[in-house]
Amino acid sequence: MLSIEPIFIIGAGLMGKGIALDLALRGCHVMITDDDKEVLTHASRHIAELFHSLEELDYPFPEGVSDADPIERISIKDDCREAARADLVIEAISEDLEAKQRLYARLVPTLKPGAVLATNTSSLALEELRKGLRRPKILLGTHFFNPPPLMPLVETFAGEGGDPARLARVNDFLRSIGKEPVEVRRPLRGLIANRLQFALLREAIALVEAGVAGPEDVDRVVRFSFGRRLAALGPFANADLGGLHTYLRIFRYLLPAWGDGKEPELLTRLVANGHLGAASGRGFLNWRQKNLEDLTRRRDGILADLLRRDQERPMEKECS
Repeated sequence: MLSIEPIFIIGAGLMGKGIALDLALRGCHVMITDDDKEVLTHASRHIAELFHSLEELDYPFPEGVSDADPIERISIKDDCREAARADLVIEAISEDLEAKQRLYARLVPTLKPGAVLATNTSSLALEELRKGLRRPKILLGTHFFNPPPLMPLVETFAGEGGDPARLARVNDFLRSIGKEPVEVRRPLRGLIANRLQFALLREAIALVEAGVAGPEDVDRVVRFSFGRRLAALGPFANADLGGLHTYLRIFRYLLPAWGDGKEPELLTRLVANGHLGAASGRGFLNWRQKNLEDLTRRRDGILADLLRRDQERPMEKECS
């Protein structure tokens, strides 16, 4: 694990507690505080309850990390004073621009020169959060997903005016503890994951509103079809395996239903150049650099495991 400790977390709500436990499970020493003293009072108990729920799931500890009680690696602090000795400070308070700005104005002058201040925001622009801030370059984004111990992804971003060296250090640290950082290379409202999942939700709502199917059936379509493949491979790898010429034909057929009449230029260009996916060696991805047999075996293993879980523990019908 790269040295970027201790870590100080501000905000002991749902995400703050989850991030603290996630990092502690991966061998990090973490301090956490909250301005709401009632929230802070119950933080230790809530973190312990979350840890015990993970134990019931037989949580896989990262390789090389002791399975000793990670609660011992989490310290509850009454205020932010000890953030001054932290290498990494993660802000996980509510999505309130002015509250975050007030916190940063108070906090940043106390941080040591090499420290990183990282916000867990998924919706507020760093450029807005940095306004009026001394040492604005130290503020970066590290967007964890709920529940953090079970969700490997962290979207990281520096925005315009952030310090790329600090961001690289944070990415290296996250990789060293087994997380999956993905750098958002340019400012983007909603980042990557929310843009994708809300695009799907928007289309799902449109189908229900049009009377095509009910919410329960739309959920079943996702869970029992492409949602399973997405657990193993992302949308670009899935498209390459299906053949981009086929995907382009389907796009062209569906365009009138979406109303804008625009086909994706990248997909059109790839097909025109004969880059049809895995079968041709190149599509969205370069398949010459990948072992296709191993990748499809991994995908099929995940699909088979999900099928076994369905048979062993059938999920109750969704609420109606």
